This record gives sequence, structure tokens and C-alpha cells, in this order.
Amino acid sequence: MKPGDYVARILLLLVFTSSVPASPQAGRTGIAAIRTDDGYLVVWNQPDIHFMVGLKGKDVRPMGSPGTGSVAFNVDSVVFQIQSVAISEFAKNARKQKLNEAAILIAHRDWETQYLEQRAGTKLNITTVPQQLRNGSQALLWKYDKPPTRGGEQMYLTTVTGNHVVILNGVVGGKASETAVKRLLLDTIATLEVSSRPIDLPKVR
Repeated sequence: MKPGDYVARILLLLVFTSSVPASPQAGRTGIAAIRTDDGYLVVWNQPDIHFMVGLKGKDVRPMGSPGTGSVAFNVDSVVFQIQSVAISEFAKNARKQKLNEAAILIAHRDWETQYLEQRAGTKLNITTVPQQLRNGSQALLWKYDKPPTRGGEQMYLTTVTGNHVVILNGVVGGKASETAVKRLLLDTIATLEVSSRPIDLPKVR
């Protein structure tokens, strides 16, 4: 996966929003979005990475059906996406160099930023705030201001899960304030449950 691809998907989804519910049928691989009383439960069964995350809000709508690489929602007017990327994509020698979680997250941010700057043709103003999750894991909250040739301001929250980085991303703009996007990212990552094996969907449902 190329860096920045999920950002491009989000911007396209701003135009092509679908009201079709995300399918809960994902088998042992893929992504499932299961409707709950207060939103959706996203089950992520991808090669070498399996997790669940709860997405809550007053008005949560899937934006198209989940594919094999990402899933997007409109959550109380916030365009929101969940993604993951293998650490080997941006830091091939991470294990050899014994990079810790914080260093891996910075490396991902820099990799992503470099690509976005090339696409935008301008230097981006990046703001980064390290976070510590309730389970003790490190996370990185970062954002860049709206470049002249792109859509709204992007805000990310990333954390390391095994050999991958889990990426939550929201678009700031319109009715979606920076405070609302930040709260959604932090509330969602707090529900993260990681599994060493593919998650059994029938049991979850």
C-alpha cells in the first residue's frame, strides 16, 4: 500500500457517500463492520493482524462497504477511517535496529508526511503530540493543516500492534471541529482489543 492512499480514499468518500450498510460477512480474513446499539463494532481480520474496535456516536453511517484494506464511516459529521500498515513498509530494519514503539510511530509519520508533501507540492505544517493509552501502549496524535491543493485538515492517531501500525484518521472541517475529531480518535482507540488469532465473527455477533 502506498502512503497516503487512505487519505485519498477519505477525500473521495466525501463526494461518493453511500448509505449501504457495511457487510458483517468477512470470513476469517478481511474487515467486518457489525451494527451495535450505539454505532459499529469493526472486526479486523487481516494477515498477521487481528483486532476489534468500537465506533460510537449519535449518528454513525458506513461510507460504502468495507474492503480488504480500509473501512470508513461518517460519525456525527466526522469523516473517519480505520487502516493498518505493516511496519516493514516504512521501516524495514525496525527489528534489527530495535526500534521502540515511539520510534516506529515517528518513522510512520515521517513516511506518510513525505508522500503527502510530494502529492501536495508543498511543505506541510505538522503538529505531533505523543499519547499513552489506557493499556500502557504508546500512541501518536498528529495532524497537518490543510494544504492548498487538498481537502480538509487531517488528524491521525496511530499505535503499534505486533508487526503493524493501526491508523485512525479523521477530517477536520465543516461541522467536524478539531476537538470533536480528536475526541473521536481517542475514544475509539481506547476500545482497541487485539487478538493473536483471527476473530470468530459468529461468536462476536
